[in-house]
This record gives sequence, C-alpha cells and structure tokens, in this order.
Amino acid sequence: MFSEMENALDEIRFDKCRIERKIETIDKVSGISSQEERIIIADDVKIRLDESTSMSTGNTIQGIVTTDITPTYKVLCRTDIDIQTGDYLFIKRNFFLGKDIAEVEFKAGQPQTRPSHLEVPVFAEMEA
Repeated sequence: MFSEMENALDEIRFDKCRIERKIETIDKVSGISSQEERIIIADDVKIRLDESTSMSTGNTIQGIVTTDITPTYKVLCRTDIDIQTGDYLFIKRNFFLGKDIAEVEFKAGQPQTRPSHLEVPVFAEMEA
C-alpha cells in the first residue's frame, strides 16, 4: 500500500538532488585521517523541496519592534533514499519540468521517516 503511495507522490516531485557524504580517509604514508573527501551517494534523485516561512518578532533596545521572516526547507522523497544527517544535497528546482535552474547546496538535518515518505529538514549551506 505504501509503495503505491510513494509512486503516486513521485508524480509531484519535480526537483532533482545529488547526495554527497563526507568519508574518513587515512593517508597511507602518514597514517593521518581526514574527513574532507566526499563521495556521491546518489544522483538524479526525484525529490520535492518544500519551502515555508516562519516569522519572528522582537524588540530592540530602542523599543522598535522588528519582524524577521526566514525560509525553512524540507526535502520530501521516497523512504528508500539514503540521506543521513550532515549529508550535502545539491538540488535543482523544477528540473523534471524542463527548467534550467542553478544548483543550490544544502546540508541535511535529522531525517524523519513517515509511512509514505522521508522528510529531511535542510539548511542552505551558507546558513549552516
């Protein structure tokens, strides 16, 4: 039943994602480990980047009320996609609609598995 729902949800996933993960490598000569190397976990993954906004208000020292509107993002995809906290997601919006949009880098938060999909909060790399 849930696989049918996942297939149906794929019909409204128009964004494309490449998933990269940092791995630990050990230099053979020095024996020093490094986590700077990235490997591609998956490419051309159909996702939906869900964007919503949250508003916060605050008072300044001068008594002026400020309102900050910040976007929040979630990636929605099939449950069999391997995304872990800290993965790098390179997303092209509306790729499967034939749009040529620039790729944007995000960093994955803690994935949450729902019955019909995987929900991953993501942060723009410049915010993380």
